[in-house]
Amino acid sequence: MFAFCLALLLSRPVLASGPGEGGTQVKINNEVTGPYTLLVSTGPQPLEVGQINVWVRVKETAKNQTLAGAVVTVEATPPWGGLALSAPATHENAGNPFNYLAHLQLDDPGEWQITVSVEDEPGVATVSFTETVIGGSNMPILIGLTVPFVILLLGVGVYLYKKG
Repeated sequence: MFAFCLALLLSRPVLASGPGEGGTQVKINNEVTGPYTLLVSTGPQPLEVGQINVWVRVKETAKNQTLAGAVVTVEATPPWGGLALSAPATHENAGNPFNYLAHLQLDDPGEWQITVSVEDEPGVATVSFTETVIGGSNMPILIGLTVPFVILLLGVGVYLYKKG
């Protein structure tokens, strides 16, 4: 029993992270902007303070072909204004040659203005939308740290009860 409690005490909680833990939400749904048709989604939903992901798919509208060589940039302007955070959206981040993915670290809750810019041979296009970022929750960490101690205390209590 003691070894079991000790193993629980020394183990660390495993918390999910990255794309897919909360799904994505389409923000721009095949909208024609300049020479492009753009599909933009964000995740994981709901967006919390920390890393967010912005997925972009770019089609050249005239040819109805997905573009793989565009330069895609994502900017996030904080709720109070000021300097925007910027990150490139790349195929490498997305893991495939059809989508672009940018990672942004948003450290404050509020209404962020997200702007996606696309540049390629047909021209330049920009779309913007507002995204609500909520404060992060510490509950999983709190539970992960509390449960082993409770089990340890129960084990000590059972041991003392049997001994006495």
